[in-house]
Order: sequence, then C-alpha cells, then structure tokens
Amino acid sequence: MPRDWRDDRIAELEALVAKLLARVVELEEKLAASSRNSSKPPSSDPPTVTREPKTPTGRKPGGQPGHKRHTRELFPPEKVRSVTECKPERCVDCQHRLRGDDPEPYRHQLAELPKVEPLVDEYRVHTLACERCGGRTRGELPKGVPTGAFGPTVVAVITLLLGVYGLSRRDVADLARDMFGLSISMPLLLFVRLREQPTWLATVRPTADDGPDRRSALSVRYEGAEGGS
Repeated sequence: MPRDWRDDRIAELEALVAKLLARVVELEEKLAASSRNSSKPPSSDPPTVTREPKTPTGRKPGGQPGHKRHTRELFPPEKVRSVTECKPERCVDCQHRLRGDDPEPYRHQLAELPKVEPLVDEYRVHTLACERCGGRTRGELPKGVPTGAFGPTVVAVITLLLGVYGLSRRDVADLARDMFGLSISMPLLLFVRLREQPTWLATVRPTADDGPDRRSALSVRYEGAEGGS
C-alpha cells in the first residue's frame, strides 16, 4: 500500500513544531538572563530584575580614615602664566577691614590651551633669464627646507593620529582644519600613511608609566627635520 501524503505532511509539521518550541525555550532563557544568573553586566538588567540589598558595613560613604587623598597635581610656579592674589577686603562677621597675607593660601589653578595657529614660512623661488645666453635658471630652496607644503612636525602629528590613535583620514583632515587651521587633502594623508621610506622619522616610544594598551602617556620623538610632505 503506498504511503499517504498526509503522513509526510504531518511529519513535516511535527518537526517544525519541535523546532519552534526549541526556539521559544531559547528566547525565554535569554529574557530571563540577568547579571545574577549569567555573565551579563548589571547595567544590562531590565527593570524587572531586583537586586539584593547590600549588607551594611557601618562605614560612612566616601574616603575612609587613613585613605590617601587623590587630588590633581598642581603645576610648578615656573609653568604658571600669571598669579592673581584674591584677598577678602572685609571680615565676613563684623565687616572690619582686613590686612595682611595668608602664608599658605588655597591655590586654584586654571589650565587653558593657547590658540593653535600654523607658523607659515614663505620661500619665493625666482627664475631669472641670463643676459648673455638667454637661458633661464630657477632658484633653489635653502638646504633643509622641505619641498612639500608641510613641515616634519605636522607630518609627525598626522602619522601619530593615523597610526597610534587609529583615526580615519577623514577625521584627521577635519581635526587639522578645526584645531590647527590646516587644509590637508585626502591624497596627502594617504601618501603619508603608505610611503615606505620617509625622509623624516617619528618614533612613538612608551614612557615609564605606560601600560600595554595605554596611549595617554605616549610621546613623539622627531628625527631628521628635512623632507616634510
């Protein structure tokens, strides 16, 4: 007796139902997952997840007695641009006029970045005709002057941003325009990235405070001031 086609269809539907039920179980487990029963961080928990209250330790919030206070290190006096003495004129209680100096005043320092503008040097290369033979001779740039539009420091900063900090060429071009007032083309950035034998060298070396993935303490050393791009 030939097999009824309806039996095959029933088998297909049963297999589909089993697959869908397994998917439902998988999704329910994902919905029930939280930082308490999985490796998910607490910040990913939905509002329905309740956390057990922490056991009181009896300690006050904040720094504990004996804990070393962490404050921002002040700049030394030789690095300070200006000093303004802020003295009260009158007593806050009786309004009597005050005189004298505080031997240890509170020092409030405000750090600011100077306006960054490119330092542009212009070299006017003349071409002169010889009165004797009529030949034309073009002048030359002084020794050590790069033939490109940017000096070695600009090229070193570009390389640092591209290679160490991983910025895209578009981001580097935008940053150079917005922060330094420099218009740098995309082809030039690609050339700086890919050229194999630069006439300058920017070496990135870690300092003593560097960790394996720390970039904030990186310093740049420039060698060979000739041959910017």
